Amino acid sequence: MCHYGQLNKNMSQSKFNKAIKKLFIEDQSDRKNNVQKNNWVKISKNDNQRRKAIREIITKNKKNFTAQDYYMAAMIYQHGPSLTDSKKAILFARKSMELGYKKSKWLYAAAVDRFLMKQGKKQKYGTQFINKNGKWSLYKIDISTTDKERAKFNVEPLKISLKIAKDLNKERSRNNLI
Repeated sequence: MCHYGQLNKNMSQSKFNKAIKKLFIEDQSDRKNNVQKNNWVKISKNDNQRRKAIREIITKNKKNFTAQDYYMAAMIYQHGPSLTDSKKAILFARKSMELGYKKSKWLYAAAVDRFLMKQGKKQKYGTQFINKNGKWSLYKIDISTTDKERAKFNVEPLKISLKIAKDLNKERSRNNLI
C-alpha cells in the first residue's frame, strides 16, 4: 500500500487520474489476493486508506474527474462499511453512467443493492450474495423488479443469479473434498 499524503493541489489532471487508477487496482488486487486468505482485517485497513485518498483527490480536483474516475471511485466506496460509503458509491456510479461509461451501470445496481442490504431491506436488482455458515445464497430480493429492468443495468436475470449461488456452493463442496 502506498502513502497518499503526497497528493497536492498542484497535481496535473493526468496525475490525479493515475492516482485514482492506482487506488482502484490496489482495491481489486486486495480482493483477488486476500479474500482467499480470509485476510479481512488487512483488506479493511487498506480500504479505509483508499477511501481517505479518494476523498482528498475529490476535494482537490473533482471538476476534472472522467467517467472512468467516477467509476473507480464508486468501486472503492462500494467496498466501504457505512451507509455514507454506499451513498457515495451510488452517486459516483450514477455520475459515471451520466458521462457514458457503460461498466458503471452494473456497479450502480450493485451499490443500490448494497445500500438497501445494509439497511436490512430487500435488494432491488439481485447483485448481492451472502454466506451464512459456509452456504452462499442471494440476499433477500424484491421480486417486483423485472429481468427487463435488471437488464437496463447489465444485471443477469434473477434465475441466473440464483444459479450462481448454487454453483458457488457446488464449488465450495468440491474444494472441501480435495
